[in-house]
Amino acid sequence: MKKLLFLLLSGSLIFSCGSDNANSQKISQSTYNIVTFLDGGTMEKEPFINACMTSIVQGKNKDMYKNGGLDLCNCFLDKLTERYTLSEFKEIDRAVRERTESLEKTAYNYYKNPNFLQAIEECMEDPINFNADVKMEISSKEMLDLHILQCKDALKSALPFTEYNELLEYVYIDEYCACYMQKMTNEFTIKEMDNLEQRDNLIKLEKIQEDCILDNLR
Repeated sequence: MKKLLFLLLSGSLIFSCGSDNANSQKISQSTYNIVTFLDGGTMEKEPFINACMTSIVQGKNKDMYKNGGLDLCNCFLDKLTERYTLSEFKEIDRAVRERTESLEKTAYNYYKNPNFLQAIEECMEDPINFNADVKMEISSKEMLDLHILQCKDALKSALPFTEYNELLEYVYIDEYCACYMQKMTNEFTIKEMDNLEQRDNLIKLEKIQEDCILDNLR
């Protein structure tokens, strides 16, 4: 859950730098402002990092990032260079810039990519990047719509087919999922989201589920 929230929140950060700063020649990795991709292609790091940090400062969830987002932006770019060639990175950059869907939807689609998911997981596991005692905010209707989709996907995976269809007969599922996602992010900090199986957190989560079902019965 936290991984998806993070990706949707930071979708505007992912490819902030332009490919004009990229080239295909090898440059010594000792140069601090240069990153090297799998194929040896290189790119200036600073434009990406600056744009990434600017997006963080302008966002509603800026308090969740430590050091103004500097460590997170560096981590994410470094993880991407370990997984992509320069040409692959430039193609993703182009696709994001020429997208016809919302940035949140684009970010959600990349969440399904195992390379992105693993990169995000590794950066999120490092406490240097996040303030774990703050709460995240679903800051747009587009983001909420995607969380509703994710909620429904999770229910379909967790319930037998007949039980899911029975749930649809008695509950307005979109409204339930909107209620559930909003209440959960309002209730739990980042640290608590990583420990939902703890008794106190589990009791709160079950109460949220119950309340949202009762509030959205057909």
